[in-house]
Amino acid sequence: MLVAIIAGVVVCAVSLTAGFAVRTWLARSPMAGVAVAGPGPAGIAAPNRWTPLARALLRPDAGVVGLAVWLMLLDALLALAAPWPLMLVVDHGLGHHLYPHWLAGLAGLSAVQLAVVAAAAGLALLAMGSVAGYLVTFLVGTVAERMSARLRTGLVAHVLRAAPRDVTEFALGELTSRVGADAARVSDTVTEIVDTLIPDTAILAGMTVLTALLDWRLTLVVLGVIPLYALTARLRNRALRPAQRRARARSGELAAVAADLLARIPAAHVFGRAEREVRNYHRASARRRQRR
Repeated sequence: MLVAIIAGVVVCAVSLTAGFAVRTWLARSPMAGVAVAGPGPAGIAAPNRWTPLARALLRPDAGVVGLAVWLMLLDALLALAAPWPLMLVVDHGLGHHLYPHWLAGLAGLSAVQLAVVAAAAGLALLAMGSVAGYLVTFLVGTVAERMSARLRTGLVAHVLRAAPRDVTEFALGELTSRVGADAARVSDTVTEIVDTLIPDTAILAGMTVLTALLDWRLTLVVLGVIPLYALTARLRNRALRPAQRRARARSGELAAVAADLLARIPAAHVFGRAEREVRNYHRASARRRQRR
């Protein structure tokens, strides 16, 4: 067990060092290699399929994403290991339980000395977890920016290569909204999936293993709740998806109205139509709000 702890410390040190090295490289050139060659990311022509689009956006940064995922798992492991120093104080320092053979070197410590050692170990775990969390935040944020730039470039390439009669069916403001706000929203969604699902799943799996070691009945309770939660989340997301699509469509239409209005600012001033155009825009905004 002592060998495993030493190996874990070495793995943590190497992982955090690699994370800082990649962070330094990304800080120097955050958008290096973002340009899209060819017809753009696969899946833009099939926007209803998330998997090909997410794979196309993440593939160029697979190494950075892999390191970020590993640091997420490391952060989850450190969070699960954080209570163990306190357990040493409670069980062995205060409860006077026998030490395992791999902790025999702590047997000669008093309760106060053991508390100091446990506090130092807890602070070390907390520090490593904080550093890992910081690196994950930086790497995931940078990847999100790169995905947004890559998706915007792919969308612009797709629009420019499309037939003009197909492009002119959409208002300029709506196209601008799709390329800007919607691209950022898609990138944020992919990022949230990576940044939330993986560490939460790792912590859930770790807690399940711990409860199984402590009491198998607690594990059955946890495993019984998970399917119900997954079913509820799926039904909720399925019910919200049409409303989200309508909201994006209304937002694009309102952006088209705003772009058309801003393009006619000189005419509005010359003919004194500023107040009327403001009222028209307010009514259009209210209609879009009511149609959601």
